[in-house]
Amino acid sequence: MQLQSQRLLSLWDHNQYSNDKTRTKPIDGLFVYNSLFSVSAFASKQDQTPATLLAQMTTNKLLITLRDLRNNISKVDRELVSRIGSIPMNTSAHKRESKKIHIDESKHTPTTVMLIKVFLASDEYFTHLNQARLDGELLDTEQQENRKEIIALVIQTLHDINKMCISYHKVRKSVEAKE
Repeated sequence: MQLQSQRLLSLWDHNQYSNDKTRTKPIDGLFVYNSLFSVSAFASKQDQTPATLLAQMTTNKLLITLRDLRNNISKVDRELVSRIGSIPMNTSAHKRESKKIHIDESKHTPTTVMLIKVFLASDEYFTHLNQARLDGELLDTEQQENRKEIIALVIQTLHDINKMCISYHKVRKSVEAKE
């Protein structure tokens, strides 16, 4: 995955890309990616135990949550592009360096891939916001407000997914203890 936005980079992997080195474990994209993989691994088991069925239901709910977020971000991006046009005027200022993030492809599942798509859609939207600002279509404050809205949605979704994954594992452990 390649991202241009420093904010999204730090939101994906707080320890590697953020200047804020807090001692608490952040709930970032990488952490949630691994949590999603964990639930998906249980969902992919062939047995039909209650824990596996619960994992499948949880995975479906997580996928829908992520897909809805990605679709929302993509819709907002399409609306922006249709408003501002697709021909950048200030082309020399649009070139921003992207950073490649290594992702363990052995952990690709529909939910983990959709999480990656959320970050990619956000990054594309941020690129278009920056283009609009440089071309005079948006004020700095408008660009920042739009970015903050998406960042807040992504952060809230990461926290919600984390809670769902924790909840799943608690229930799974209690169900397995009763078996």
